[in-house]
Amino acid sequence: MGPDGIHPRVLRELAEVIAGPLSIIFERSWRTGEVPEDWRKANVIPVFKKGKKEDPGNYRPVSLTSIPGKVMERLILGTISEHMEEKKAIRSSQHGFTKGKSCQTNLIAFYDGTTGWMDEKRMVDVVYLDFSKAFDTVSHSILIAKLRKYGLDEWTVGWIENWLKDRAQRVVIRGTESSWKFNKDRELLDRVQQRATKMIKGLELLSYEERLRDLGLFSLKKRRLRGDLINAYKYLKGGCQEDGAGLFQWCPVTGQEEMGTNLSIRSST
Repeated sequence: MGPDGIHPRVLRELAEVIAGPLSIIFERSWRTGEVPEDWRKANVIPVFKKGKKEDPGNYRPVSLTSIPGKVMERLILGTISEHMEEKKAIRSSQHGFTKGKSCQTNLIAFYDGTTGWMDEKRMVDVVYLDFSKAFDTVSHSILIAKLRKYGLDEWTVGWIENWLKDRAQRVVIRGTESSWKFNKDRELLDRVQQRATKMIKGLELLSYEERLRDLGLFSLKKRRLRGDLINAYKYLKGGCQEDGAGLFQWCPVTGQEEMGTNLSIRSST
């Protein structure tokens, strides 16, 4: 359940009643390019990965956003996908995030190509590349420019541009909430860190990610998110009571929600 407090079951049970009003909201949002504030907020909850459950580092942060906002995102995705198919902007060799294709189809195509070359007695060399934090480091300005370059209608481009701005998130554990962290504040401070690390001798020509790796540092986004998770964990375990009282507040949560693990969000007592 996202920050707006609307449970998916409520939308499902009242689909016939709220379909009309939601369609009006969706169309107006698309035509004006204005995205409701709640759709740009996310509750971040920790989901256990492996290892000791007592170690906060063994939890993966998962963002829960507004369900109506997600529905609108699917509509926008459909518009983009249809446009890209008409313009033939996506090559047949693209398998990731493509309807009807997957890692399995990519592997089959790759296997077919390499075995064919080997049958012809040709040499085959394989190089595997993995982009670190590929989605986290996408430039928003470049993304918007590419959408316009491929002729996507201005209403959709404007909506996406607004959707990317002023996003915020908070950590929620068992009904305990941290304060909101706004992306615009983090981005400003992160730019300061980028300039500061570039001033270090010997690192001037390296990318920001490479400079952080050489210095053993993390981006501000990762540090703040990890810090929130650790502080929330310590506070719930009885530590950092003075600091925790100022950082977190109790809010009632009805029902119980599980994210595929035994970790659950319950009502506070």
